[in-house]
Amino acid sequence: MLLFLADLWADINYSSGSLAETAQELNLQAMHFKQIKTNYAIAIQNKLLLTTTAFFGLAGMCIYIYVSLVPFIAIHNLGFSPQMFGVIGLIPFLGTALGSIFSARLSHRLSAKKLIQLGFLIQLIASVLLALLFYMGWMNLIIIISCGFVFMFGGCLIISNGASIATSTLEDKANASAVMNFINVGMSVCGTFILALIPGSPAIKLPISFLIAMLLMAIIWLNLRHRLNRYDYNLASK
Repeated sequence: MLLFLADLWADINYSSGSLAETAQELNLQAMHFKQIKTNYAIAIQNKLLLTTTAFFGLAGMCIYIYVSLVPFIAIHNLGFSPQMFGVIGLIPFLGTALGSIFSARLSHRLSAKKLIQLGFLIQLIASVLLALLFYMGWMNLIIIISCGFVFMFGGCLIISNGASIATSTLEDKANASAVMNFINVGMSVCGTFILALIPGSPAIKLPISFLIAMLLMAIIWLNLRHRLNRYDYNLASK
């Protein structure tokens, strides 16, 4: 793996060196610490960037939680071998691929806000359905994989369009992207770490964590939708 990553880095470094410069103007102060600090301060003060990232960060955190807990459920609760689940467990990720295609096709018909709403509705339905089925004792691999597929499909709609909005809120795309990725990855890491410290069965923690995340996303959305309305208005007026 280390050799593969080293070779990949070398290939990217060599290929990028032959690309033409696309920046309209070069800022020679961009690498100065004071300028970097100022740019990050501007990005952190952008409310739309923070709320949008927090919203799709919760969606991404749920995917991390799903990936970390479902193997334990399948192997310890359902009795599947690690080898068998290793193959079957790849199916939900097809939802991410399908979601990206679906999002690209609908981007010309629906706004990013509408696609984010659609993705949240899909994730909410998958979360409630998973919790109800687990509560009624209907826990099997088909339900887990199907809900994971639907959840990742909705998550792709949220994350792809949310990231597009978040990075477009500032002229400095690099710093906007850096702050966005730091919050997004940080939420996922902290969420899975905290969940690992909480005692209990993975079959209980999975649906509960999904429902809590959906509740927090709904609360954030109450604030985010107004900011997105102003964002759409400003975008249309340009």
